[in-house]
Amino acid sequence: MWTRGWMSVCLLSVVSVSGGCLSRATKRSTDISDVKLETDDTESQTTAKLQDVSSKIETYVNRIITDARRKINPRSIAWTDSMKLELLQEVQLRSSGPRKGTGVGFHWGRLGFEISVLTEIEAHLMETLQEEKHEIKFTKFKDSIFRENPVGLLSWHVPSHMSSMTADHSIAPVVRIGSDLVGIDKFAHFLEQGYWYFDATHQGLLQDAAERREFGLYMEGDPDLDKTLHSKYRAIYSRYCPACTKLGGFGYYGSKSTGVVSYADTNANESGYEFYQQLWANPAGYELRLADYATGTWNEQNNPSKFVSGVTTTLPAGKK
Repeated sequence: MWTRGWMSVCLLSVVSVSGGCLSRATKRSTDISDVKLETDDTESQTTAKLQDVSSKIETYVNRIITDARRKINPRSIAWTDSMKLELLQEVQLRSSGPRKGTGVGFHWGRLGFEISVLTEIEAHLMETLQEEKHEIKFTKFKDSIFRENPVGLLSWHVPSHMSSMTADHSIAPVVRIGSDLVGIDKFAHFLEQGYWYFDATHQGLLQDAAERREFGLYMEGDPDLDKTLHSKYRAIYSRYCPACTKLGGFGYYGSKSTGVVSYADTNANESGYEFYQQLWANPAGYELRLADYATGTWNEQNNPSKFVSGVTTTLPAGKK
């Protein structure tokens, strides 16, 4: 994933992290994440050492759910539909709202200008998981599968490759969930875009899994998505991320920022929809268990991406 500033980065005009992200049709949050990182989740000698961190992620998310319950329903009365909607929105904001100070940019006094701001869960995992204990793997762009792509101002057609700093920031660290390698950006998709999927479905804007997937492909910018559908999904997108639509809409979460259409991202979105469905059905007692979700489909090697804008990949020796 990547943030809304990418569309103007070639003019050296980055965007403040504060803005507007519609979490519901009538409510606007104070910040926007729009984080778009790509993942180098190939198996290697280094990733083979990674330990399963499922329990640590579950503990973090379940603590957020517990705290959100206490805020929304402190007296533990019967849950109404309006209370459940507030609970889900609170969980989304606490888990995948933007973490200021985590993006590429600068700070001068009280002014902060950043692009590619991490979500709360991404920042938390990067802060608490330890590489020396083989809990997380960080990868530089020069060591990633994208390393053969040019980096510099002439790479304006792939904003994330405009500088070595933005290129490095574009590669999401990787963790192991059970037997699956997963970029930590997938947890932001799970908790943020998963909420968008749920909310849009709950409001009748999306009818089924097929339309949710089309919405995801619109955000990723899949060139094979029927162009007659663009206006429909642009309208839905504008409810949740108006800045994204102003800066291009189609492909803002993939092809127009990193040159990558990630089908793994759309699968993480759909898993997030299932998560919020479960929380809606059992607001008093639901707890996250990652084993209940198809995290193997969040891996971009298992579920290959589509590369546009001339982006190429170079796999490690012996990989195809």
